[in-house]
Amino acid sequence: MGKYEVRGKPYDIYSGQALANKSKKEFEIWAISLVGAHPREHDGGVDGIFGFVEKDKKTRTIVVQVKGGDVLNPGMVRDLMGTLKNEKAAIALLITLHEPTKGMKSLAIHSPKYKSELWNEVYPSIQIRTIEQLMSGMEFNLPPTVSPFKKAQLSKEDAKQLGL
Repeated sequence: MGKYEVRGKPYDIYSGQALANKSKKEFEIWAISLVGAHPREHDGGVDGIFGFVEKDKKTRTIVVQVKGGDVLNPGMVRDLMGTLKNEKAAIALLITLHEPTKGMKSLAIHSPKYKSELWNEVYPSIQIRTIEQLMSGMEFNLPPTVSPFKKAQLSKEDAKQLGL
């Protein structure tokens, strides 16, 4: 593999690898942006977070963890299962730069399911995708998601300004 210079956001697997080699944190932030998550300041095993609204009109949490290293193992999925439980999240996503192991895939496939009452669907509680899969359009199986940040309400003054 040749030497790559990263300018802006990675656009393919090679520039993604170059970013991972350059800065683990920048790679994590870029990777979570591929799924619409936002970084969490004090991560505690959570690199990104976002959510979805459920039937009771409360937001359920989706946590995201990113692994950009060459070494992957089933222990990472077991740790993610613990994070899912500790965070009281509905779903946990693992984004990897390299292909996950068979053991990782097996743990994810056999993880408990999340049943959404609002969307009347069942979703895997642990899901894994590679950067290459995400960049080629393969998305995670999730309910419609929302930003964890509330949008500011327009004031009457702002509304008048928009009308000018």
